[in-house]
Amino acid sequence: ATDVAAVDDSDGSWDTPSDRNLKEDFKDIPTGTLDKVMKLKAQSYYYKADQEKSRRSIGFIAQDVKELFPDIINDEGKYLKMSYADFGVIAIKAIQEQQMMIEKLENEMAALKNQNAILNDDSEVGRTSPK
Repeated sequence: ATDVAAVDDSDGSWDTPSDRNLKEDFKDIPTGTLDKVMKLKAQSYYYKADQEKSRRSIGFIAQDVKELFPDIINDEGKYLKMSYADFGVIAIKAIQEQQMMIEKLENEMAALKNQNAILNDDSEVGRTSPK
């Protein structure tokens, strides 16, 4: 094992060091990631170097991503580059935000159902048929 990124010999996966001891200056990703993800435009395209147009690629355009997630863009050199691996973290943060929204809606729905049940019970009391 090493302290640098490497290919795992057992399955060929790319392993990146992520130990807390290698990191500093921790900051939570701010809320609002889901809104930004919704603005991403997934596209298919050909690379200009692929003269024969043999393989269509899918992904994002770095200039567009830079407006939303500048930290994952590397602008050193002639062309912009981005870390597609970082989209996994972005997706998880967006899912967490979405789950919070779902749970809030579930709680609101449960409260409304409860309120509706109480109102129905009250209206049933007023509708009892005389014997």
